[in-house]
Amino acid sequence: MKPLQNQNVVVVGGSRGVGRAIVEAALGAGATVLAVARGAADLKQLAWERPGLKTLSMDATAEAAPQAVFNALAPDVLVVCAGALAAAAPIQEQSWEVFSANWEMDVKASFLFCREALKGRLKPGARVLLIASGAAVTGGPPN
Repeated sequence: MKPLQNQNVVVVGGSRGVGRAIVEAALGAGATVLAVARGAADLKQLAWERPGLKTLSMDATAEAAPQAVFNALAPDVLVVCAGALAAAAPIQEQSWEVFSANWEMDVKASFLFCREALKGRLKPGARVLLIASGAAVTGGPPN
C-alpha cells in the first residue's frame, strides 16, 4: 500500500515550485490531491500532466478561501506554501507595497488557513504544514 493511500492532501500554492513538487509527491504516494493556486492556466497545465489531480483556482488571501478549499476537499493533510516572490532590489529602492508582498501573501494565507483549521474545520487528526521561503522570514534580499 502507498503511504498516503486513502488520504486527502490539499496544497495551497500547488501550481509551481515547492508546492508543485509536493503535489507530485503526494500523488505518487497514493493521495487524492487538490492543488490550489491563483493561476488557472498553470493549474490547467498541471492537471493535464497529472491525470486524477483536482484543482481549484483561487486567491489564498481571500477571506472565503479556506472555507471554499475545505468544501472542495476535506484534507487529512493541509500544506500551505503559497507565496509571493521577494523583490530583487535593495530595500532603499523598494516601496512598502513591494517590500510587504511576502507578508500580504505568505503570512496572510497561512493566517487565514490556520485560523479556520483551529476553528475545527479540519478532520480530527489532520495535519497542517506551513512552508515559507527565506524571503518571508528575512523580508527580502539583503541591501
